[in-house]
Amino acid sequence: MIEFLSMVFTWLGRGVWDLLSYLWKKRQATKNLPEKQYDIFLSHAKPDIEQSRKLAESLKQVGIKVWFEEWVVKGGDHQATKPREGIQASRRIVAVLTPHYFNPKSLDNYTLVVEALSQTQAYSLAKERPLIPLLFEQCEIPNLFQQFAPIDFTSTANFEWSVRQLLAS
Repeated sequence: MIEFLSMVFTWLGRGVWDLLSYLWKKRQATKNLPEKQYDIFLSHAKPDIEQSRKLAESLKQVGIKVWFEEWVVKGGDHQATKPREGIQASRRIVAVLTPHYFNPKSLDNYTLVVEALSQTQAYSLAKERPLIPLLFEQCEIPNLFQQFAPIDFTSTANFEWSVRQLLAS
């Protein structure tokens, strides 16, 4: 019995060691970043609310703090100020890219993201608030967004895999 327990603890110990090593590396990587209230600012167009909500819920389930308009903006809040505050309070900007996102009728979110990127110097962008584009539908992507590698969410069958890619970013 003692040999069996010893084998189990040895086997578990490797897994625990790997987990602790991973957590330590993550801690070291984020140690010098300023503390932020949210991990992700989720930018999306109003017509894409359902798929954006599904993504936000998936991220929330694994402990990611998401600024999601539906959860944060309350009645009476200033609709132009609240998202700007959300961007400033977030480590990363995640943009759900669809034809709706770049539609002239729903350019508010796109404009906010462009503003945030222009206020951040290029060399510090990767450390402060990198933009992570999520391609939910094929669309023409403006030059500003083309410099950032997108994560492909176009296949609903691969949704969980795409979420894992986002978590690894």
